[in-house]
Amino acid sequence: MVDDFNLTKWLAQESALEKLVMAGYRGHAPYVTFLFARAVAPIVMFVGSVLYVFVISHLEKSVPVKIGICVACAYGGLQAPMLFLKNAISKRQLQIKRAFPMRSICS
Repeated sequence: MVDDFNLTKWLAQESALEKLVMAGYRGHAPYVTFLFARAVAPIVMFVGSVLYVFVISHLEKSVPVKIGICVACAYGGLQAPMLFLKNAISKRQLQIKRAFPMRSICS
């Protein structure tokens, strides 16, 4: 799917490969998975929010507000893979800091 739809051109960020390596994900497969998640997550979040807002919850809001909620959820789905990546980077950096603690040099 990534190659067929040329998702690298549309969804890739310049720093995505660097961030994947910083998070400990090396190789081409994690990059493809990241791009796939970045393409699918907004669609899933939008459809899920449409079902919830219009069908399940019966919100007492106007239609433009409901549509705005759905668009905001789709944007959240677009940002979710990057948020996951940032959290993975911070967890890995914490593990590295715990494994190699800074020692104070006493003179």
